[in-house]
Amino acid sequence: MHQRLSLSTSRRLALVLGLASGLAACGGSQEPTLPPEAVPNEGDGVLGQYVWAGGLRRTYTLFVPDNPGGQSLPLLIVLHGAGGSGQGMRSAIGLDALASRRRFVVAYPDGLGTWANGLGTSADYNGIDDVGFIHTLIGHLAANLPIDRRRVHVAGFSDGATMCYQLGCRLTTELASITAVSSGVTIFQELYGKPSEPVPVQLISGTLDPIFPWRDVVTTARQWAALNDCRTNKTDTLPDSPDDDIQVSRTLYSDCDAGADVRLFIVVGLGHTWPGATWDPTIVSFSASQQVMDFAVQHPRGS
Repeated sequence: MHQRLSLSTSRRLALVLGLASGLAACGGSQEPTLPPEAVPNEGDGVLGQYVWAGGLRRTYTLFVPDNPGGQSLPLLIVLHGAGGSGQGMRSAIGLDALASRRRFVVAYPDGLGTWANGLGTSADYNGIDDVGFIHTLIGHLAANLPIDRRRVHVAGFSDGATMCYQLGCRLTTELASITAVSSGVTIFQELYGKPSEPVPVQLISGTLDPIFPWRDVVTTARQWAALNDCRTNKTDTLPDSPDDDIQVSRTLYSDCDAGADVRLFIVVGLGHTWPGATWDPTIVSFSASQQVMDFAVQHPRGS
């Protein structure tokens, strides 16, 4: 993508929406189906049902580690791609096992077909307020579970990853970090405005992604590093694994304001996917879920 919405950008956005349509054809509706109106009963929505946001009944599923006791727990919110669902994402990426060991609550909200991330999605056209939804969800879970508000993180894939950029800019003071998998949006400041303070950001992409090209992801990482006033950067290659023949380039932007470093992984030969997800078992040794969890653990707010 370029700083202006060029013809190539328009084609890319059409490809994103086309992917959403293709995914929908495999098990969902292309256009978002708004949930039916209902009167919520007291207590509904506490553990994986729904919250009310923007006049709509918004659903989610939830993982809570066993025996939380009186401990405050970090919260990770994971956003699925276009045409997906929270439960589908939960089943595919294996985060619950990691969250159990790290004592994380993980929420998997459902978009309404797509996320209203400003790229002309169906949710945008329907006037959905997904920023308001995530804000409401955070407050709702914190009111009903011992959530540590200094450790609230978001991660997303594709359409959901683009939504993470928007949340980083518009819910800055509520989030400790964001991770975007398979999305690069070089015009995110034009779309969403600048964050009110530095935000730690992690980006993961593949060199064969046809929807969000890896060079755009690299540019997006550099822009976040500039916003966070990161003063040093270093690029290396992760050690090869005997499990598969892949190469992963890692760039660390560090010495940033408020400890808000930026981390970029580029996986050679990887397409538009979440590395390690069950829908794409070709990449064995590099797990996006592991990277998401490690990054969140390392970045509480105010660190």
